[in-house]
Amino acid sequence: GAAAVAARDLAGAELHWEPAVPLPAAKASQRAALRLSEPGNKEAGLAKKLLAPPRLTAKTCVSQASGSKGLGTAGKAWFDLPAQKIDADTKRELRLLRLRGAFDTKRFYKSFDNTKFPKYFAKGTVVEGPADYYSGRLAAVQRRKATLTEQLLADAELTA
Repeated sequence: GAAAVAARDLAGAELHWEPAVPLPAAKASQRAALRLSEPGNKEAGLAKKLLAPPRLTAKTCVSQASGSKGLGTAGKAWFDLPAQKIDADTKRELRLLRLRGAFDTKRFYKSFDNTKFPKYFAKGTVVEGPADYYSGRLAAVQRRKATLTEQLLADAELTA
């Protein structure tokens, strides 16, 4: 019958359909998920989703630091803060910083670890801005000294 004739006519025909509405663009997170779900990369993508990254310690940061000879840095998370050599002057400055609570008893300071000196630290000078010219200016007698020790010894309130 008629159904057999229609089936014979459609036997070699192909059906093509193209939607009139464009498909929405994939988001960046969806593209990354699709990239990870490729068959060759399936195990790597699963491992990235399930496993936590290794824990960073000071020892691993020092071993990962490149370009440093012997001393090392605190790592990228600490902006490659360099390890310092501690000499007698630096020890004196760090001891004074530990005792800063005794200079002004009305002010609270977070306590240091009293057993050892820090390995990673940086020393610097305060650079005053133009707004501090009149308000926060030190008098000629109180000018900044080269070290914290000299500045504290020159302070009349502390030595009296």
